[in-house]
Amino acid sequence: MSDGDKMTTRRSFLKTAGVITVGAAVSQAAADEGMENNYYQSLHEISKSDSASTENGNVIDPITVSKADGIMKLETYLRRMPQLSEVVTNALASGQRPLMQHSVLLVHHLTGEVLGTIAALRNLGCDDIVTVFVGYNPDLENAYRPYLDDLPVDEFRCYILGTVPGSQGAAEPAYVIPRTFVKQPATDSMAVLDELNAMMKAKGLSFMAAMRALIVQVSLAQMARTRAAARRLLVIEDGGYTAPILNDAALSGITVTQLRVQHAAPADAATDAALPAAMKDLVAEVMFGSVEHTRNGYDLNMRTYLAHGRLAAPAFSIAVSYMKTQVESDTVAATILNAVESVLYSHGVGLRRRNTFVFGSRGNIGRRLMEQLRARLDTPNEALIGCDLKVGRPDTMSELPSWQFHPSQSSAGGASEVATYKEVDKARTGSLDLILGVTGGPTPGHPVLQVQDVVAWLLSGQRRELYIASGSTKTDEFPEVLAWMNSLLRSATAEKPVVTTELGGRRARVQKLDVVDLLSHRSFGSRYHFAIEQDDGSWRERDLLFLENLMPVNFLFYGVPTEVIDQVLAQLVSAALALVRHAASLPKPRLYAVDFDQEASISVYGARPPANGTRLPLPLPGES
Repeated sequence: MSDGDKMTTRRSFLKTAGVITVGAAVSQAAADEGMENNYYQSLHEISKSDSASTENGNVIDPITVSKADGIMKLETYLRRMPQLSEVVTNALASGQRPLMQHSVLLVHHLTGEVLGTIAALRNLGCDDIVTVFVGYNPDLENAYRPYLDDLPVDEFRCYILGTVPGSQGAAEPAYVIPRTFVKQPATDSMAVLDELNAMMKAKGLSFMAAMRALIVQVSLAQMARTRAAARRLLVIEDGGYTAPILNDAALSGITVTQLRVQHAAPADAATDAALPAAMKDLVAEVMFGSVEHTRNGYDLNMRTYLAHGRLAAPAFSIAVSYMKTQVESDTVAATILNAVESVLYSHGVGLRRRNTFVFGSRGNIGRRLMEQLRARLDTPNEALIGCDLKVGRPDTMSELPSWQFHPSQSSAGGASEVATYKEVDKARTGSLDLILGVTGGPTPGHPVLQVQDVVAWLLSGQRRELYIASGSTKTDEFPEVLAWMNSLLRSATAEKPVVTTELGGRRARVQKLDVVDLLSHRSFGSRYHFAIEQDDGSWRERDLLFLENLMPVNFLFYGVPTEVIDQVLAQLVSAALALVRHAASLPKPRLYAVDFDQEASISVYGARPPANGTRLPLPLPGES
């Protein structure tokens, strides 16, 4: 049988089985079901060879965005997002494509919905997009990456961080930019990326530091192209990787070269020759502004504004909007618990009997976690503890939207709530077996879980296992614990994986193991097995389990459902269009928030503009 006959036979089988429905949408379904990577590739090859797709059993013609694009598979993802599609339709109603004069730097997760967002940006007129994907789930990366090949290489570039093979023995592995993922024209040199990879391997940068190094290189190259084309750069991001550092660099008076040194990005003479030497001049000339998705990024932009009294380029944010804080946060909390519970079930235990501690319990996601845990734990008043630095503090905001919780409002509902971990007595901390962190990263001067807390549990904790999971951002939730574990395992090798150390004056052994699901064979994170010598010569055994290696645990599985994230991304793109409309009339470059500022709210999807043309005071970092 020829290769063509084999493909035809496989296509016929999959269609008969009801697997193939809508070209690229199949990849979403396949990703959700956790199928094998070669299966994703087979589906990709099949969909590329089909001249039409089916939707709800009916044959439909593939969408053609432009003659240069050919069959545009990413459009299928946009079709599954009616709210974002409506934003695009409304924006094009005037007959103009509002992003024709803009280049875009997009920093976001690699999901089917973000692929739909890329299609939306192209429909809005942007034919120069560089995307740095925030990679948390290799399974999804293998599923979605092939569909990006449908985009013209001179109109779309993309990058992501992967891990160095063999570095998984550490608590946080070393990061690199996989060549196999990179999409860029052959005329773009790979030499700088190779140099960046060598530096990342040598320095063992954290995820955030590695992302910042990559962002600096990619953003400067995109700014050079944008400047050469006499366009303006619009940054759209999730996580505050880009805009805060570009604004800070411009306002601090540093040069392009100094920015590279500051964030460990390699020299790139060809790119820098096409740029002004001073970051102040570069940002003023090229950067149009930014739009931020997350509260973590909002806080970083706000801290930059507070440090300098202004921003160098305006920043719009949806992070504190009703859509984000009241709609999405509830679903995010549900997906966090779904992921945690799935891992627990795979190891023979459930959620309802867990003694649970929640860091960030008065944040928007934390409140929903507390509410949902109260409904699901057997004895929540005894088994649930919330922790937030807002506990015991008076409200500092003079005015809040009517739909927003006040920081002083408790989230405990009968359970315990404290301002710091150390306030809890040792008997209760020793009984913990599940710790969830949704702070977005420790606030300076207000640490969360510390090394001594973990050591105390290992030495005297009552439970055999302690599950620890992050539901917020990157690996920022428990940085001290990750760094400590890395230091413990520094001498571990494949031949000698067990490391001898000392805990509380006692000899101890530690070994890292994968948390493997026996059914799917997926890794759900890492198990750190400790054996601690006792006075009688016996060994006390305890396990720390870092779910998803302390990356956001909800990305292990489904994440926020399409019907919800469609609304959120519709607001994100709509806010970007509002920035384009209002940029020339903005009073000064600062942070503008949807539902707080008129400029960032009027005609923005799902927005609730303040009444009577007023504006509300913006929340400060650490506030509700």
